Amino acid sequence: MLCRRWGIALFVAGRAVVGVANQIIQPMTDATEGFMTNLKNGDYAAAYAQLTPEAQTAVGGSADAFQKALAAQGLDKPTSWKFSGSNVNTSDLSTPTAGAAIPALFTGTATFADGTTKNISLTLAISGDFSKGFVAKVQLFSGS
Repeated sequence: MLCRRWGIALFVAGRAVVGVANQIIQPMTDATEGFMTNLKNGDYAAAYAQLTPEAQTAVGGSADAFQKALAAQGLDKPTSWKFSGSNVNTSDLSTPTAGAAIPALFTGTATFADGTTKNISLTLAISGDFSKGFVAKVQLFSGS
């Protein structure tokens, strides 16, 4: 009987861990894919809105300035992309501090309208808590 109880407890605990992971993973997926899709569709206002306030200031404080900064680097018109790596400090996920953002780095490649393929990196700032949910904003986007 004891083994059965432990099995049930482990099953419930495992489901809870999966649920918590999904609370964090889904906002990260939405942010990375949504950001790149907005750039692909030329919706720079929507992509700009996905930036952290600090990133918005760094790119000139407007969607137009953001688009110009991307165009100057050849990063404004992705046609396809694939994120192949990520680095999230999972120890921070278990005890997020109110107001503090957890960084998450995604790396991969993207092909752009001019035919070039570049290595890209996208850094997210994840904020929120387990009771209200998490929000992921783009802190940095670069390519080489």
